[in-house]
Amino acid sequence: PISKRILNLSLAFRQFTSAKRRYLGVIFITAILTFCMITVNLVGVLFSSRTALGMMGFVIPDIRVTFLDQDKDADFSGVEEIIRAHTGITQKNSTLTQYSCLNGESLYCEMYEDPNGIPGILQGRAPIYDNEIVITEMVADALELKMGDTVTVTNADSEGQYLISGIYQAGNDAGMTFAMGLAAASKVGVDTNVYSRYYLLEDPAQADAIAQELSEKYTNRVNLWVYDEENNSDLALYTTIIRVLKIVIYAFALLFSFIVIRMVCAKAFLQERTDIGIYKAVGFTSQRLRMSFALRYLMVAAVGAGIGTACSFALSEHVLSGLFRVIGIVHVEMDFTVPTVVVPVAVISVSAFVFSYLVSRKIQRVAVRELITE
Repeated sequence: PISKRILNLSLAFRQFTSAKRRYLGVIFITAILTFCMITVNLVGVLFSSRTALGMMGFVIPDIRVTFLDQDKDADFSGVEEIIRAHTGITQKNSTLTQYSCLNGESLYCEMYEDPNGIPGILQGRAPIYDNEIVITEMVADALELKMGDTVTVTNADSEGQYLISGIYQAGNDAGMTFAMGLAAASKVGVDTNVYSRYYLLEDPAQADAIAQELSEKYTNRVNLWVYDEENNSDLALYTTIIRVLKIVIYAFALLFSFIVIRMVCAKAFLQERTDIGIYKAVGFTSQRLRMSFALRYLMVAAVGAGIGTACSFALSEHVLSGLFRVIGIVHVEMDFTVPTVVVPVAVISVSAFVFSYLVSRKIQRVAVRELITE
């Protein structure tokens, strides 16, 4: 029934429910556009969250200290004394990388001073003993390996037998990677002297003060890298790509929404021309009819956006896991935030309302005599 108090809204709802099939195309398209917009927002959240990056195998420390003169011992004890004077250390680690052979295949090898700090462990556990390694799912599939298997790692003229203790994920070398501790790497002749170490701090806000003091103590002896959320070179490329992708997706969504709304509204206008004449004959103004017309398509877009949102909750994680698999990331965890969902739904719904209102200006040209002509 039509309500007098909310005449425009109830009339729009009645027009929508009385011809639902007419709007299936708009609902389907807005659902797809909403799904794409939410998914690209999730990617943005993914690459701006240090926790999520850690789960994907990327380490973003608060501060990294690298000694430049490798002919001298690296004085990390003095570095850590300065750090602890400001705040506690939640994690510290050093990494070395090189290509080594695993069962005859040359693969990217990551070696950690503390193997418990290897990020992205999906199954099993870190290789805490000097006869253990972890491999990525990509390597496991390619070499037909699994946890518990024994493999041969070769470096130059040295080789050793290692047990696969777990499966992890890493984005290096498209996921064709394995990892071990430095103690395990030394067994095959790897030079395990480290001159760089990264730290995660209990109070990350102290990183700048720590860097300043380290710079004063180790003048020209160390290279310091401090995490900056606003200007992080490690994430700059990802951020730029995601920003461009967002602009493209949102621009495409607005353009496509305008084209679809215009086509559907044009057809609806022809089908409802007589109805419009009747409404005007009983006292409806062009402004009120245009508002009712726009509210109808706002409802249609809202239904489509709701379906797209539901699909995103159900499918986005699987879609992104499939896409990221090409760079070695086989598992991602989505973080659905309010802006991630609300912004795409609002953009699609409001654009549908605005576009349909603009297109409905033809209503102004329909006169009551239209009924006489008919």
